[in-house]
Amino acid sequence: MEDAQTLWKNKSPMKRYAEPEDIAGIAAMLFEISYLTGKIIMAGGGLNLV
Repeated sequence: MEDAQTLWKNKSPMKRYAEPEDIAGIAAMLFEISYLTGKIIMAGGGLNLV
């Protein structure tokens, strides 16, 4: 876990890993939108961009 936290702090543009509130906000948005179909949401804080 320590290595993962170091990776997020050093490599992620957001400089942190996701908090439960971050993921909960995404889930709430998905429940609210009734017209959304077939979308992949990357909740990686930009780590997948580097």
